[in-house]
Amino acid sequence: MLFSKNTKAPLTTDSMSSSSYSNTVVIMDVIRRTPCHPWWRFILIVIILSLETQLISSAPDFTKHLHSILRNHTAFACENHILSIVCPPRTSVSVLSAFYGRHEVIPNLCPSVPNNTVEENIHCTSAVAIEKVKSECQDRQSCHVSVLSLFLGGDPCPLTTKFLQVSYKCQPQHHRTRLVCENGRLKLLCKNSTVLAIYSATFGHMLHGSPSCPPEAGSHSDMERNVMTFGNPCFPGTRKHLRVSFACVPRYLLEDVGFVSRDPFMIPDYTHDFPEKVVLYFVSGICAGLVVLEIHYNSSRSDGGYFEVITQGEGRTEEKPSGWLVLSGNFPLSFAAARWPLADRVPISFKVLPGDHEYPKCRTKRTSYEWYIPKGILKTGWMNKHLNLVPALVVLFYELDWEDPQWKEKQSECATKVEIVRTSLQGRNTKVAVVLIQKKTPLPPGEDLVASERASALCNACDLSGKSLFVLPHTDHLVGYIIRLENAFYEHSQTYYYTEIRRVKSHKEFLNKTTHQLLFVRHQFKIAFFSELKQDTQNALKYYRTAYSLIHELRAHETNMLEIKTMAGFINYKICRLCFQHNTPLDAIAQFRKHIDLCKKKIGSAELAFEHAAWMSKQFQSFGELFDEAIKLGLTAIQTQNPGFYYQQAACYSQDRKQQAHQLCQTEIIYPTTDPLSGTLDFYGQRSWRQGHQSIDPPDTEKEKTGILALQIKEKGVPHSELIIALLSNAVAQFKKYKCPRMKSHLMVQMGEEYYHAKDYTKALKLLDYVMCDYRTEKWWGLLTAILTTALRCAYLMASVKDYIIYCMELLGRASTLKEEQKLKIEKNLTKVLQNEVPDAELECDPSSVSAAKSLWGDRMALAGANEVTIEVQDYIPFIQCKAKFLSPSFHVDQPIQLQVFLKADGPNPVSFSKLAVSLSNQEYNQWCIIESSSQNTMSLVPGKTKCYNFSFVAKTEDVGKKIEMTGIELLLGSVRGRCVFLTWRGAGGDIASPHEALQASRSSRRWGRSLETQEQDWDNVTLQHSTMIISRIPKISVQLSHQPPVLNNEMYCLNVTIRSQEEGVAKDVKLTAGLKPGQDANLSQTTHVALEGSKICEDSAAALIPDILLGDLNPDQKLEKGIFVRCSTTGPRIFLFHVAYFVDTTVEGRQIVCKCHKDEIVTVETVVPFEVSVKFVSTKLEPLERVSMDIPFLLMTDVISSSPWPILLSSSSLELFSLTSTSPDMKSQLEQTVLETGEGASECFCLCCPPVIDNNNAIATGQYSIAWRR
Repeated sequence: MLFSKNTKAPLTTDSMSSSSYSNTVVIMDVIRRTPCHPWWRFILIVIILSLETQLISSAPDFTKHLHSILRNHTAFACENHILSIVCPPRTSVSVLSAFYGRHEVIPNLCPSVPNNTVEENIHCTSAVAIEKVKSECQDRQSCHVSVLSLFLGGDPCPLTTKFLQVSYKCQPQHHRTRLVCENGRLKLLCKNSTVLAIYSATFGHMLHGSPSCPPEAGSHSDMERNVMTFGNPCFPGTRKHLRVSFACVPRYLLEDVGFVSRDPFMIPDYTHDFPEKVVLYFVSGICAGLVVLEIHYNSSRSDGGYFEVITQGEGRTEEKPSGWLVLSGNFPLSFAAARWPLADRVPISFKVLPGDHEYPKCRTKRTSYEWYIPKGILKTGWMNKHLNLVPALVVLFYELDWEDPQWKEKQSECATKVEIVRTSLQGRNTKVAVVLIQKKTPLPPGEDLVASERASALCNACDLSGKSLFVLPHTDHLVGYIIRLENAFYEHSQTYYYTEIRRVKSHKEFLNKTTHQLLFVRHQFKIAFFSELKQDTQNALKYYRTAYSLIHELRAHETNMLEIKTMAGFINYKICRLCFQHNTPLDAIAQFRKHIDLCKKKIGSAELAFEHAAWMSKQFQSFGELFDEAIKLGLTAIQTQNPGFYYQQAACYSQDRKQQAHQLCQTEIIYPTTDPLSGTLDFYGQRSWRQGHQSIDPPDTEKEKTGILALQIKEKGVPHSELIIALLSNAVAQFKKYKCPRMKSHLMVQMGEEYYHAKDYTKALKLLDYVMCDYRTEKWWGLLTAILTTALRCAYLMASVKDYIIYCMELLGRASTLKEEQKLKIEKNLTKVLQNEVPDAELECDPSSVSAAKSLWGDRMALAGANEVTIEVQDYIPFIQCKAKFLSPSFHVDQPIQLQVFLKADGPNPVSFSKLAVSLSNQEYNQWCIIESSSQNTMSLVPGKTKCYNFSFVAKTEDVGKKIEMTGIELLLGSVRGRCVFLTWRGAGGDIASPHEALQASRSSRRWGRSLETQEQDWDNVTLQHSTMIISRIPKISVQLSHQPPVLNNEMYCLNVTIRSQEEGVAKDVKLTAGLKPGQDANLSQTTHVALEGSKICEDSAAALIPDILLGDLNPDQKLEKGIFVRCSTTGPRIFLFHVAYFVDTTVEGRQIVCKCHKDEIVTVETVVPFEVSVKFVSTKLEPLERVSMDIPFLLMTDVISSSPWPILLSSSSLELFSLTSTSPDMKSQLEQTVLETGEGASECFCLCCPPVIDNNNAIATGQYSIAWRR
């Protein structure tokens, strides 16, 4: 059995395998063995009817991500193909439904095999398809399913072409789930301007257990959940619950595309075959904020109802324009539901309008340009007209079956509606199509003769071609029909835009370059725009480039300069966007640089120079946004080429605009009574008071002056700082992203200055304070001084006392580059603050803000209990420097501990202070490390001079072996009569400008004490020493060892210890610890034994170290001897320790203390073998024997050879026999009292006999040979 280290629970391989297998079974049961099958799964169907476009000021990319996970998706594939499902990152597939089989005969959706004579089964389905699809796709980001009958549970209808259709959602990995039991109430809550988005709702019963239903505080929507509401999906008596998966999304996400449909039940009943959807409609109906688009449905209209969709406003340009069409008549909501999502469909957008909608009137076509003089380049409403007002195709939806009994009447009515649409579109090339909504599924082409005849009649009545008439069966599965309609609509729109392009091109032959230069630009732009709507981006880019070249061929003067720049800027934007779209970023950058080079000198009127700066700023901003969008779509940027540089340039031009506006715009001028800027512009970039004027000289000089004056007055109201801050913020974000710290810091300084000019001093101070840390570290003293000066003004205008004191001290310090007179003024204000007086106003402060600041300062000074300020100056560069050190890294306990504090002032005048205190890690010593001023002793610092203060104290004996650290230094400026400012340094002082000095972070406390003032020292040579160690007193005794090495194995070896006292007093309670030094090989401690007596051999149980052997007291110059005996049973070197400890009374700075002293002596001794013994058997003739015979005498001979460096005495020897017998009755020792020198040997012989063996054992024991010896 194994034990887990963390849980201490027994674990076995079998139990772990069993647990894992059990978990697998549970999961399978939950998914596939639920008793109340099927589950009621439902999902919100969100309907989008909007233009498939994006504005320049589009929402961030995460909005698209949220859109993709808030809607349902549908994927389908024909038999023998692969169905692919892909969800965005950090989401997973949640399968809602799966259909495999054939429901209706749809010609373009998985058509049948050619020449198939077998009638296809149009009502077949596989019951297990959803389980198969779930097993492949559920909870995965992407999956690929083979549409094969073998894989999908068998062939439900052989010889029939089948398809697989899967409805799914992309469920985020991080979402909320709430459960409530039957007859309970579920409360869903969203805060902070967010609204509910429900991903799924399940009503039923899980196999394993019932969920807990904890109450939720607060509610956004309440749902009483019971079988009366949702029906009963399970067997009677089954315990059920409701599970809702949801998330809270920002409200603006919903507002971007519209508001919420308040009544989800105002939807045509096309869900009769899907009763589970009613549950979700109930949930979504009482949870406001779920539908993503504003949809107003009016069922009371006589034309069958219509939908009104909020679209983009006029004057906004499209990011990716696409062709759009109008749907009118009895438009079914099911079409919109099946039309969504748009990501994998043809790029068309549609708007639902009533059949009698009035379209813009078409003006009379021009037949000749001979006498035509254009008044401008491009009309302001032209793009909006083709994006939102004039459709490429109008589709009329009309309910009409081929077998309708009122066919004639409805045919006439349909023709009338078509004629109304055509009349409204008179003069336009817009196509018209009709879609018949029918209840029955149509027969294959050619089989329904009635349908063919009536279709032909309807086309004749409506004057339609056969390609403009479509049938839409109102059945459950509309995907195939919708895709077919989309493709047909897309082809019609392509034809329309192709026709428009040819129409514009046909005008070229009537133009001349003398009077129609503007028309050349206009027509090239229109061709490019129509190509873009046609999704032909290559040709669009080509014609945009041509238009751009032509516009710079125009003669530019002050009258038309703004129009040229406006159109050039817009065309340049289109070119750059298309280059990024084509993945050619270098072309986009080259185009933009060319654009700036061509336009940067086209300033126009000098009185409106701020307009040119604003235009330049907008160019850089727009390109930065395009660049940033391209990066989000996969483009790789680098540190030296990223959108941050363009945002920075945009901010620079905005700053120029601000400066020029201050210079050109006068403050006392009154706005003209007749507004010259009123009215709408007919052409982009023209002046409202002289529209259509193209000559060099303005038509009315007075109107020109009045218009310029009005523009200048309006410019005064522009929030320049806000614009600059927004651009700088974007640039900072980019430089932070691409790791450009210095650029980021530089721009943050500019942001802080703009906040200062905008009078938002709190944000300005926050930004500047953040940046100052970097400039202090990198020692940019000039830049730091400029930032500190601005920060000081902010602190003054905010009346922030602490910040004001900090910046005053830093501007007086060594890092400041201010002149002497400026420092004197700052020092004067600092003195006033310390005396609790209102400081003088700082230079260059806004006069309107100074009076408010003085009032705030008066309130601060009158505020009781707020006259103490603590400043940690370690992170600043103050005008007082501080360093401290212990005089030694260690002190003996009988020595006073000494430390020094060095102070130096950098201000213009001497600085007085009231108190200096040092805080230590042991606060009991703090009382000795403090000094305060008095009437007799005033403390001050002379500028540029170093002053040293000494502190000393006596350590406690219990602190021996401990470290004492400086935790802080505190200096008090001011007094209790005014304002007390405590300057604190962590550790031993230093500041941020001294990175080589060790800065220790800790808290400080204030105590009282005494100090001694010393002479001046060189500041640069002072080093920090923030800690010291307390060590024991130096012992005044001698310990001597006398012995005769080496140690002989197993002898009682004597080491004599002689202790002599050299103390002036009595050494009390002397103790000796002797023996093997700890920390050596463990085997040595088991084979080494120490004893105090050597008269007998010590036992194996004796210790290797004897502690605290009491020796008594030692008087001065008294000697004491002690013998220690050691027995070593193995050879090798050993280290022996002799530790002598005692107590002695001593005096330190007049204080009597008892010191514990000790002295150690260490000796290394080698252990060797004293002699070697060998034994051999020989015959009586001295011949070697390997075996002996019974009852025949033989000789046993022993040889002893000395290996000791000292002579050894063999006291006696003996042989104790076990089985053998001796031939002589008396076996006396032949080696008794024999002395052997090194290398000498001795031998003795015994005559023995082997008796008969009884147990037939050939081997017998001889006996034991013993030798007694000594040195």
